[in-house]
Amino acid sequence: TCTDLRSADLRGANLYRATLNNVDLSGAKLDGADLRYATLQGADCRSADFHKASLRADLSSANLSSTDASEALFTEAVLWRTDFTRANL
Repeated sequence: TCTDLRSADLRGANLYRATLNNVDLSGAKLDGADLRYATLQGADCRSADFHKASLRADLSSANLSSTDASEALFTEAVLWRTDFTRANL
């Protein structure tokens, strides 16, 4: 099973080192969130807002299609098999 955080308002949240594997974050608002060293393997982040978020995270096999990741920081992020279809980077 996966944790359901669809459309959650997590703007500016401190998610440093959070384990969010297979979580459903579709449509969530994470602009400005700190996701450094978090793991989001297999997470469903379709249409989520990551504007200006710090994404030095493990996003392996995550679905970031149609996300707004403009001005987000992906320094040292693990992006193996991450789907960025129609994402705003």
